[in-house]
Amino acid sequence: MVGLSDINSNKYNNILSANLQMSERNNSSNISIANSPRQRNEYGEIEVQKCTEYRKTFSETQISEMVTVYSQNKNVSELAKQYGCSRNTIAKTLRKASVQIIKEKAQESLDAEDVIEMYKEYQYHTIAEIGKKYNVSSSAITRCLKKNGIVLRSRWDYPNK
Repeated sequence: MVGLSDINSNKYNNILSANLQMSERNNSSNISIANSPRQRNEYGEIEVQKCTEYRKTFSETQISEMVTVYSQNKNVSELAKQYGCSRNTIAKTLRKASVQIIKEKAQESLDAEDVIEMYKEYQYHTIAEIGKKYNVSSSAITRCLKKNGIVLRSRWDYPNK
């Protein structure tokens, strides 16, 4: 073993032999690992393939429509629901189209007095629930509350449901 001390190389060899014995035992027993959809290497370890997810791509017409709708005071969350993807994907697509993303856009759609009133009725409304009602993120609700001088509760201040 290159680069391993005698103790570490012995441990490594013991681990490899134990894995090999386990894979031989599993192959000879009634439990069939070979039938599992995952491939195993010579030491009985599961071989993992790299998982890649690709961001949704949009056509030029979809992007231009997205820019138009965003400029007409529709926020990123609403666009994400409309196009069936994450808010981050919409925001990146709009930035590539040279559109400036404004966090205050979500603030404009909020009725601050109503949000504060709902928040004060804490046994019924969490920040996330208020965000769902207004179709904005919970961070937009948090910004609205902090902007209006409301002290935020900890999660322990909510009653058990």
